Amino acid sequence: MKFKTIKNTFIVLPLLLIFLCSSANAQQPHVCSYISQTATDFPKLNWGDGVNVQPSYKNGGNVWCGWALMKNFSKIRTVRIEIEPGVPLTYVKRWISNANRDGYNVICTYHKFNALASGDREELLKAARWWKANYWELRNASGPFTVNLMNEWGGHDVGPWYYAQSYNEAIKIVREVYSGRIIIDLPGYGQGTRVATIASPFITDQNIVFSIHVYREAAVVFCGSQQKDKGMRRWHLDELERTNRPIIIGEFGDSGKPGYTNWHDIVNYAKSKGWPIIGWAWSGDDSPTKKMNMTKPVFPGTPTGTTDYFNVIYDKLRWQPSGKEEFVDTPDFDISPNPANDFLNITFENVLEEKGSIEIFDMMGKTVMQQSIEAQSNSLRMSIDELPRGTYGIKLQSGDIHAAKIFIKAK
Repeated sequence: MKFKTIKNTFIVLPLLLIFLCSSANAQQPHVCSYISQTATDFPKLNWGDGVNVQPSYKNGGNVWCGWALMKNFSKIRTVRIEIEPGVPLTYVKRWISNANRDGYNVICTYHKFNALASGDREELLKAARWWKANYWELRNASGPFTVNLMNEWGGHDVGPWYYAQSYNEAIKIVREVYSGRIIIDLPGYGQGTRVATIASPFITDQNIVFSIHVYREAAVVFCGSQQKDKGMRRWHLDELERTNRPIIIGEFGDSGKPGYTNWHDIVNYAKSKGWPIIGWAWSGDDSPTKKMNMTKPVFPGTPTGTTDYFNVIYDKLRWQPSGKEEFVDTPDFDISPNPANDFLNITFENVLEEKGSIEIFDMMGKTVMQQSIEAQSNSLRMSIDELPRGTYGIKLQSGDIHAAKIFIKAK
């Protein structure tokens, strides 16, 4: 049954939704319908793309994350750190402070390995109480970070009402110590877009961010009552977007497992919406099958080089020149040819009303070329024959226009 049919067939009342979708243990099948909202001014997050780090599993968390290596890759602007509750806070403080020192947007998530996809509300409340007990100690010692309340709480059988009420209770606890954005993972290993969509109006806190996890094996289950859809589809993202909540791809990667999700397409579609994407994983992956580590040696070693898997993630990230301002690929100008050898033709979507500039950056964020643009210009030709071979960013600034793209210098 297609979603369009569901939306047009059922009249949804909040009271009816409560009776049909609630379950104390979220184990019983539910019949649910969809509440449509119009995403008129969809909120965007200027966090930039990035990578996950899981330092908790090896050597009791006493590992060095390879920050010196990470600084060589300027498309990484956000770091999501997974924290097992048993790791000494001394190590956690070091991870966070080093990430802040190097200028990354930092997300920290409570991660309990033996509670992944648990539908036990008490596990979520334990996470909330951990943040209440430890947030200020970590914040004061290590600098700012965004709280991801718990990694992948809630299984495929969790219904919308149970999901919403569980998070309402947990968020209330965290709000005793923390006032910033709270990221909440979708249920069903971060894949339950439909459950989160229906739950959203019943989540009372307005400063939350939904986080989706995208892998080949991603499956969308609707309230536990239907068989697994054969994979996540673009319309699942469209549906969640109508909640008018900020959204990130909190994890993505090629697990090598069988599945029906075209994870490449889903991640690219999320990028087209301007959502930050965070790849799995810089280091710390401990999967029993294919290892998804971008760097080597893996923890407990200190990463000093990249693996064959590195570009699977890094090629998906969007370039931005420096700092924490996000520069995404936009239609304000076009460049050709790309790859280029001796010159670039730059064509502006509209005639520029004000003077501006074009800057070319290397992948370390260093300006290597700059050229001014006169008002009323609609094109520009730049000689790049002296640039070394490699990948570069090009940024346009003119009045309120701030746009950036990537190009390759072929020889």
